[in-house]
Amino acid sequence: LMTIGDSIELEYAIAKDIISGVQDTAHLLTYHGTFLLPSAAYRHRRVLTFPLKDPNLQTYASFMSVTTRGSSAEQLLQAIKALHDDGVIHRGMLRLIYQYLRRPRKMSIPTSRPMWKNGQLVISLVEWTITLGYFGHAIKPGNSVKFKVQSPATYCAPEHVYNADPSFAPDMWSYMCIFAELYLGFSMFASAAHSATLDFTVRTSRSLPLSWKGSYKGDGRHDEPWYD
Repeated sequence: LMTIGDSIELEYAIAKDIISGVQDTAHLLTYHGTFLLPSAAYRHRRVLTFPLKDPNLQTYASFMSVTTRGSSAEQLLQAIKALHDDGVIHRGMLRLIYQYLRRPRKMSIPTSRPMWKNGQLVISLVEWTITLGYFGHAIKPGNSVKFKVQSPATYCAPEHVYNADPSFAPDMWSYMCIFAELYLGFSMFASAAHSATLDFTVRTSRSLPLSWKGSYKGDGRHDEPWYD
């Protein structure tokens, strides 16, 4: 991962804190090394090196068995717990950032000559392992952020659309959206608009707190019947 500016330095700083503070990083995708490359205007590009990983979970979820989806959901929960136990709010709990590592596909090597030596595995292969990555939005509790609304809306907790500062609860909301999608095979929300997801939430569960009225920051418009 190579980029320039404050965003990568923020991720680098919080990743260092996670590596040093989190006891169990088995399900967290952290960098293995870092270095700086010179660039124009006397600035440098920060380079983070990561272990080899497969495409994101979104690519494979629809092809996974129910048992494997259940295992994936459990591993994601372990990753979130590890962060929360260290006092870190992820804030980027989107399906695209859950990396799915699996056993490489077995392939025959086409040759007309006999193999002189059998292949050997030099390290154990990682199979069916889910890791949570990208810590550029991660933050400690009690800190305020300028941009509270997150996208896509299908994973954004309602309080973020109402100007609430980060907390552990929205991480769990996003996780439960992913959990439901893994088991159902499709998203709970038919629309990607914040107004549509909130309307569905209110119609299927309960009204929003009356104190939230007037502070809606999402797209579309809010409806009066949403509130107590």
